[in-house]
Amino acid sequence: MKLERLHEYLAVFVATTGGMLLAVYAGRLSGGGQTGTLAMVLTVLIIGFLLFTVKTRIWMFIPMTWMMTGEIPVLPLPFSVRNVVIFAVFGVTLTLMALKLVRRKPKYDWLDLILFLNLLYLVTVYVRNPVGAQAFNSERIGGRPYFEAAVATMAYLVLNRSSAPPRNFRWLPIVVTLGGFLQSSLSVVTYFFPATVPFIAQFYTGITTETYVTQDIRRMGQESQRHAHLVYLGRPITDAMVAYFRPLTLINPFYIVRFLAYALGGVLLLLSGFRSAIIGMVFGYVIASYIKHGVSDLIKTTFIVFPIATFVILGQGTLYDLPHPVQRALSFLPGNWDERAVRDAEGSTKWRVEMWKYMLSESKYIDNKLLGDGFGFSQNEMALMQHLTLSSTAESQEWYMLTGAVHSGPISAIRYVGYVGLALYTWFLIVAARTAYRLVRKAQNTECFCPALFMCIPIIFEPFYYWVIFGAYDSSLPTAIYSAGLLKMLSNSLDDREKELERVAPSRRLPAQPRPVPIPA
Repeated sequence: MKLERLHEYLAVFVATTGGMLLAVYAGRLSGGGQTGTLAMVLTVLIIGFLLFTVKTRIWMFIPMTWMMTGEIPVLPLPFSVRNVVIFAVFGVTLTLMALKLVRRKPKYDWLDLILFLNLLYLVTVYVRNPVGAQAFNSERIGGRPYFEAAVATMAYLVLNRSSAPPRNFRWLPIVVTLGGFLQSSLSVVTYFFPATVPFIAQFYTGITTETYVTQDIRRMGQESQRHAHLVYLGRPITDAMVAYFRPLTLINPFYIVRFLAYALGGVLLLLSGFRSAIIGMVFGYVIASYIKHGVSDLIKTTFIVFPIATFVILGQGTLYDLPHPVQRALSFLPGNWDERAVRDAEGSTKWRVEMWKYMLSESKYIDNKLLGDGFGFSQNEMALMQHLTLSSTAESQEWYMLTGAVHSGPISAIRYVGYVGLALYTWFLIVAARTAYRLVRKAQNTECFCPALFMCIPIIFEPFYYWVIFGAYDSSLPTAIYSAGLLKMLSNSLDDREKELERVAPSRRLPAQPRPVPIPA
């Protein structure tokens, strides 16, 4: 036996022994009538086999399922699909490292250092404000965001050791869109066919239950006229289009296929009813146009978009009536919009500003504005929140201020980690955006450029989006950690490409010509 092939022999031994034990266990489950448990075990094994089969490409399952935040009730696990996949990928990666199939050593730079500072500070926040379980009568409960940050860190550690050749890297936009497509499709089905909610909810909880709940007269529910699930699909489509094609051609009807695809993404974002989604789409277009063709294409876009926008605005209310979510999303522009849509949008802005003033001026909702109160709530706050929920007033400002969901990135950070944590997190976002821009420029004129641009557009835009448009520290932090992992993976891929070119370059050189022999006179 050759020692250098020890990992191969070990893998065969483990697979053979495990298969024999599994056959015995499956026979016992089948004989005992435990078909549900048997189905779960077989599902886990199939997923595990798939993960081991792809080996070093296993990291692609993380972006594929990142948007899938719902749970699978048939599994006895209180984790989302995203969490389960990250656990599986992390475990398989550790196994591959033990078998010497993953040999890459991570490189650390400023991005990693600032990320570690944020995580270390978050640990100090937890130590000062520990949370526990309600069943154990802990003083503070509800520390789920700590868990989500830890899971995102596991994803970052996997991506930090990963890379992809160009032939695999170009599939990244499709991989990312798959998860959003599944999430959005299930939500669309349950929205238009609310009777399917009890059936689909048995297998996946990340669906829309709004129309189903409004049928219950005991809740006296009303539809919000906003559809967040459409953003999961519309945003990846628009970002992919501006990354892979010249943005100026996407608003040109003569490029019919591109035009229709980009229009589809835009319509989905308009129908979502979120102004922030439209702003994100616009900034994605601007960033891609500037990186690809500079200011010239932005000037040309202005001359094309302005007449179209003027026609849409002037025609609203006279020639046609746009759907309510679309009018709500565009109500910040001057036009003859439906009064209810304008009132809804203006009321939402006023409602948020009032909350922000209360949060910063009163000590009722934030005890320690400098260092933060940490995640979780006191027992009294939890009881009040449950009362507000059961009394059909969960949309009140009080409920949102108690939970910290105040629709403001900076104020939510002050609530959880204080001004110190806000400064550290802002520093992290800025460094990530700068790193993303540099990597896009490095990938320019290579086959990795378009996928890199698709991946980096949201990261470049995030500091502005978090501070000005919308943010929630408890949910934004895990995404930022995951995004840092994607940047490390992109950097590894570009470095591998350069090394491969350096290795191949000498073999492509012409053989040296022999020196002419001098002829004696």
